[in-house]
Amino acid sequence: MKPKPPKHLYTFSAKKVMMKPTTILFLSFVVLTLFGTSACSFVLQSLSENMPDDSFDDSQAKEYPDQAPLPAAVPTSAGLPGAGLPESSNPDSSGSPPVQAPPVSPQAHQAPIPPVAPQQPSPSSAQQPAPSGSLVVVYTVNTGSESGSLPVLVHAVSPYGEEGLGAYGKRITWDTNYYAVLATIPAVARSYVLHKAVSPSYATNIIYPITKNGKLYVFRDWNTRGGGEVKDVSVYNPANANLLQTISLYPSATGTPAIVGGDLFYRSSMSFDLYDKRTGGGELYVYRPGMAMPAMLLDYNDPSNKGTFYGVGDHLLSLQYDQGALVLVEHDPSTGVVQRELLSIQAPLVYNVYQGETALYLVVPAGGANSPTRDIIALRPDGTASTLFTIELDASAGETDMMVDEEAGRIVLIPIKNTKGFGFDSVTIYPQRSGELEENVPLGVFVGLKRPGSQGDQFLFLE
Repeated sequence: MKPKPPKHLYTFSAKKVMMKPTTILFLSFVVLTLFGTSACSFVLQSLSENMPDDSFDDSQAKEYPDQAPLPAAVPTSAGLPGAGLPESSNPDSSGSPPVQAPPVSPQAHQAPIPPVAPQQPSPSSAQQPAPSGSLVVVYTVNTGSESGSLPVLVHAVSPYGEEGLGAYGKRITWDTNYYAVLATIPAVARSYVLHKAVSPSYATNIIYPITKNGKLYVFRDWNTRGGGEVKDVSVYNPANANLLQTISLYPSATGTPAIVGGDLFYRSSMSFDLYDKRTGGGELYVYRPGMAMPAMLLDYNDPSNKGTFYGVGDHLLSLQYDQGALVLVEHDPSTGVVQRELLSIQAPLVYNVYQGETALYLVVPAGGANSPTRDIIALRPDGTASTLFTIELDASAGETDMMVDEEAGRIVLIPIKNTKGFGFDSVTIYPQRSGELEENVPLGVFVGLKRPGSQGDQFLFLE
């Protein structure tokens, strides 16, 4: 005979009420708390006897929609067959039947998707390479400027030692200019940056390029008021804008160094006292690739250290003025000592000198300083001289003078104009030692000339 439960407890019938295990555990906890272990054991025994054996079978456990496994035949990736169909679920509390997803049959004989080949840029969008032999002009531009200031407090000081003169506020201001060396290819109307520099007003400097022997030399001059003081040289491959070498000149150079092969010859910057008497500098120095620093070749007072030095091919030349004549002299590049006098011509009253690959070129007014006609005279290292061209300047186009460059066996004549400032915007290219017109090339840009700066020797031809 089974013991009867206490009267104040309810009897749960498994036939009428289906209780979850969590509910039974909760009631057991309440009974245990109120009546002790004996009453709790009696209630659990009564429930177990009246509960069907399969009431808590795991196979009949209700699965809720958020826990049910996804049907294997229904993919869930967006855009694939069957995407967006409802997932299967068990009946809810209302007893509604589950929604069954329609089976998805695999597609037979589905062709494989071919790989996607990389897309090549269309010919119209890609930059066309410049034709071989295209002219390139290299020049300096000012890319911008800005001003800065710094507030300071200035104390007034008496030269007689008086104190209490007070102080006042003041601003220290400065300007900064930004420069860049650009290369422009007129044939394809394309420009690119080769070199950049900053010039503050308290340390003004200018950069300018010179093309020589297939290389580009960028000189940085720190004396923009005259005389020249070149301290830094950057050497580039102009075809791909790669920096080949950076050279520091110590002592600094007066004017533009003469380039002979890969060597730089220059006179050191001179210093003067208050009475304009030289106190130092003026020696001939050379920098050769691989040297840690330039070496001195000739003292200031050496008799071979005269005139202005130029580089023509592998020849170190100097042009000296002697009693109304221009004398072309050749020097030994290893020592700087004079080897021989090449030629002497009557010195014109006004002339400009430009150095090429095979000769020095004089631009001389024919018929007087104010004449609009210019003679182009070649002075060669073999001791010969000849007049190559006689050019009439076009005053209506603003032409005031002519510059000369020689690159890759061609002579470039550059008419200087004053229409937009002092500079040029077109050139004429001649075959060497020929009077036939080869090409008149508009550059598409106006190249301003600065002093110190490039003076004609800033062209090259793409190989």
